[in-house]
Amino acid sequence: MASPSSFIPLGSLIITRENTELTVEEWKLLEKRFGRWRIIAPTKPAKGVRAPEPFDHVEDTFLLSAAFKNYKNLVAERWIRVHLLIRAEDGERGTARIYVLPDDVDNKAIDRDRTKLRRSRRALVAQLDFSQDAWSGQPTSTPTTIDHVFRDEEDPHDSTSLLQMFNTIPSPDPAPDAITNPFEQDAIYNVLEGNLPGLNDTSKLYDYQRRSAAVMIQRESEPGQFLDPRIAKATDQNGAAYYYDTSSGALVKEPRFYDGVRGGILAEQMGSGKTLICLAVILATRHLATRTPDIYQGSDVRVRKKIGSLADMAASNANTKGSPWKIFFNVYDANQELEYDKCIAAIRRNPSRYHIPEEAPKRLRRHENPVGNPAKKVRHTHASIVIVPNNLVQQWIQEIEKHIVQPGNPAGLKVLKLTSQKEEIPNSQVLAAYDLVLITQSRLDRVWRETMMMGCPLAEVHFKRCIVDEGHKIGYAKINNKSNVLLAIDALHVSARWIVTGTPATGLFGVDDQHFNDTHLDNKDNADKTAALAEAEKGDLEKIGAIASLYLNARPWSNGVHETGDTTADWAVYVMQPKHSSRSTGRMGVLRATLNSLIVRHRLSELNTLLPSVNENVVVLEGSYQDKLALNIFSMMIIFNAVQSQRVDMDYFFHARQRKALLQLVHNLKQSSFFGGVFFAKDDILKALETAETFRQEKKVLISEKDEALLKEAVEVAHIAIDNQLKDFSNKYNEVPIFIHDFLPNGVGSAWSLDDRDANPTCTDAGMVLTAQKLIASAMGKPTKLNSLLNGQLEFEGRKEQADQIMSGAQGVAIDHRPSKSPGVLAGNTKLGGERVPRHLKSTASKPGDPVPELEQLPDDLKKAMLVSTVSAKLSYLIDAVVEHQDKEKMIIFYENENVAWYLAGLLEVVSLSISTTCGCELTWPPRFTCVT
Repeated sequence: MASPSSFIPLGSLIITRENTELTVEEWKLLEKRFGRWRIIAPTKPAKGVRAPEPFDHVEDTFLLSAAFKNYKNLVAERWIRVHLLIRAEDGERGTARIYVLPDDVDNKAIDRDRTKLRRSRRALVAQLDFSQDAWSGQPTSTPTTIDHVFRDEEDPHDSTSLLQMFNTIPSPDPAPDAITNPFEQDAIYNVLEGNLPGLNDTSKLYDYQRRSAAVMIQRESEPGQFLDPRIAKATDQNGAAYYYDTSSGALVKEPRFYDGVRGGILAEQMGSGKTLICLAVILATRHLATRTPDIYQGSDVRVRKKIGSLADMAASNANTKGSPWKIFFNVYDANQELEYDKCIAAIRRNPSRYHIPEEAPKRLRRHENPVGNPAKKVRHTHASIVIVPNNLVQQWIQEIEKHIVQPGNPAGLKVLKLTSQKEEIPNSQVLAAYDLVLITQSRLDRVWRETMMMGCPLAEVHFKRCIVDEGHKIGYAKINNKSNVLLAIDALHVSARWIVTGTPATGLFGVDDQHFNDTHLDNKDNADKTAALAEAEKGDLEKIGAIASLYLNARPWSNGVHETGDTTADWAVYVMQPKHSSRSTGRMGVLRATLNSLIVRHRLSELNTLLPSVNENVVVLEGSYQDKLALNIFSMMIIFNAVQSQRVDMDYFFHARQRKALLQLVHNLKQSSFFGGVFFAKDDILKALETAETFRQEKKVLISEKDEALLKEAVEVAHIAIDNQLKDFSNKYNEVPIFIHDFLPNGVGSAWSLDDRDANPTCTDAGMVLTAQKLIASAMGKPTKLNSLLNGQLEFEGRKEQADQIMSGAQGVAIDHRPSKSPGVLAGNTKLGGERVPRHLKSTASKPGDPVPELEQLPDDLKKAMLVSTVSAKLSYLIDAVVEHQDKEKMIIFYENENVAWYLAGLLEVVSLSISTTCGCELTWPPRFTCVT
């Protein structure tokens, strides 16, 4: 049984005769008994004597009063002790000192898993006054609640945003002397001094890169311990420390600590050399082998059929202990005179492995004996596995070739590239010989789908670390909806896990929240901006939380429901702030400490001197006629809908039931900021126009003069749009019309045009031009085939391509008119514009190996062709700028909507420029293109 000293003197419950609902006589009775401090505790029965009532009549008077009846069970079950003081001179007021038994004391004798009692104790704590005045029996008019106790530790004026917190994460500050393992300590010193055998002499790490790499090794070696972020430290009435969880109500005497994450998020700035930092970490630690996890200790003892030689047993022991034998035997230094071939051979033929027992079946049939499955063998390695998006494989290979000595040099990295979908994965013995395994996400995805990692060699070795490049996508995973790649990673055996990304979440980009800051906003707009910032931060924190719990396995966030001796921890409750959600109780200090423990990055101010200056030039373009017309058509549809629905009915764009329709409309409007001519078929505009004119003529609904004027302007726009041919072509062919001077000879241009006219310049699109280029390229060096093209075949193929594009556009319109699940028809027979996706990259993109004609090979009639313009002002400007600077500059074009990539990539392929594109779409890209996701 817990002694009185085990209870924590927590706080005081102030009672009055009014809130206890006691009579004057009952109150006088309490005054008589508790005129000085006296304890209320259940009577302990004597051995062999019938148990008396736990409380006498006077005690029950208080315990069953309205102010305390919900907490009587806490006293009876010895969860709390109560010292009561009710003096006549205090008027009709009394003080109950509450002593609480911590959850980590005397659990053997007292059941602490009773949910009802926990709920009662939490409610009681919320009622207490924690001030010294109240404890002494002299409470003030303003009580000190539990919220005040922990709020005092936070700065009430701290309004730091998540982005500001991210940008002010302390820069890496390695402490090699804090590492107890001398070999890991040497690895950190080698990185800091730039002493990395295998790194090219021409490749020198910047100081910040050395610090980042050193901290990565330090976190892998000794991640340290941290206080359970769910509990906060406070002091009791005697000045002693205790720890309390304000969300669950858990109260403990001793702090709970967790091991830090072995790994984290490398989030250095874009272009700061994150790939090189990772290579430096791999180079510095490749002589250090993995070790058997604590849970499997003892399973790595090798049992021989017969006594081995002294050399074999010594070699086996060296592998089992993870000794860095490679540096002692000069494996990486070809200039050393001494060679240890026999020692190295002994070590290689005595590999170290441990065993993982197979899980027993959850259910057995009656009279069925459990079958002992053989334990799974896992081989120790020196290797790291790097998982990269398909489009970044070449970058990693180039960085390795650029910075690491040639593979023939003993100091070079042994790299296994698993980039082919059909290439066989070597067995565990072969895998263990590599320093680096480079595998694409698509290959790992396929491995999981085909094998679920059962029998896969990748799951039979223990990797030193797993690095996921551009791993921020893991942030979209859910506990019950993991991607195949994440499931495959969970099946791997790794000692440390890293995410490499410049932006762990979408909003963590830039130097401040400029898009949310505006000092000229009124109170309502400012509140809306604050709410928008909080919502954006919530999404970003959810992504970081998913990375921490589902990939990094950071505790307590990764705790499972069946965790032994621990409970689950909800990231949304303990890390997110109250502004992010009504159920969030996170403290700013917890959020800051969590980010600091997970992320490795330098502040931008420390890198500014190393990065080139940025010359920013904002170019303001006036939209083309088609650009303006496209946006006016959207405005027209919105006006038709708003006026005819009176802005209140369910068929109004902005009605709560039309959220899906509104989101589609906004999405299409965003795309129209680049080019929107493909939206809205002529028939849709005509139908909306007829409905609007009927509405105006019938005058069944009274509208204001302002709405009448808006409706009149919208009708005029509709008439203009219906009569505009280029607008019709854009929608009909689902492409951006372009104009080419001297396109094709002999009047063939009409067959490859949008308007079926033999005009000069010819109005066509990128899809048709790419198809024509393919046909001509295939005839180069074949006079007969070229003659056939120029004498009728080219015109025939052009008509065929015209028909194909019209058919494709018609299919897109049919999709736009498919039955909608949204309630009802929108007012005014207005449409959303449909979902329009350019087709030319799917159908006409060159395949690897397709011939590309040289200008000198072309007949004179084909050399004259010249791209004149496009109907999109932005597309024309970008093409001009790229062509102007492409000989001397490398360019990066950022975009927000994928249609920019589609249109731009197609037209750049027309003018035969080599580019890389960043896109999240499933498109077939031309051979000189790389789709970077």
